[in-house]
Amino acid sequence: MNRNGHYTKTIKQRIAVPLVCLLCVVFQPANAELLLLDDSTMAKVTGRSGLTIDIETMLTIAEIEYVDEGSMVWKDISLTGIGGGLLDNLRAKVDSTDGNETIAVGFSEVAMYADLGYFDASEADVAWAIAEYADGSGGYGKQFGDGDAIIHVTSQDMGIDLSVAPNPADYAANLQAYKNAVDLHYQEGMFGLRSSDGSVETALSENFSVEAYLGYFDIILKNN
Repeated sequence: MNRNGHYTKTIKQRIAVPLVCLLCVVFQPANAELLLLDDSTMAKVTGRSGLTIDIETMLTIAEIEYVDEGSMVWKDISLTGIGGGLLDNLRAKVDSTDGNETIAVGFSEVAMYADLGYFDASEADVAWAIAEYADGSGGYGKQFGDGDAIIHVTSQDMGIDLSVAPNPADYAANLQAYKNAVDLHYQEGMFGLRSSDGSVETALSENFSVEAYLGYFDIILKNN
């Protein structure tokens, strides 16, 4: 396989699969109030707050097979926290935009928390986030096209105790807590190819394992 082409693309696809599955599998029950609205009421309703989903999960999958003429196979997949246990403290924000809103994406929370006084605005990474994501009108994120949908996954609490007033003495500790707020361990027993009749199976990688801390994970669905 071409090291600079197909191989890189394949790695991205493989890592994306369990993260997309993570958004689809939520084991905590969700409670919401349902209201019946008639047509005239619905015509007056506009939604701007989006949907927020807090995620706490431990995912294990025996096998995923993508079938074409042959097939790609992933075996013995697991997604947990580092050291085992739940992958938790995750929050997914789902929103669509009219083209004028500023939507939270990327490291936009870093800019927001700096403005609140919990990060040092002069620290190099924080200063970059402010320049990149602050819109100058009190919003933090990016603008997208009318009808675009955004799924933004990051930490629930950013590792920071917001009940404590901002203190410059806590800047370094707050930034480190933010970087470590969501830890994950992804494991994969085998990734490979299988013939159309199932008689031949070729392993391209085995016993793949990675431990990481999540900064953010975004899915952008472009209208048209």
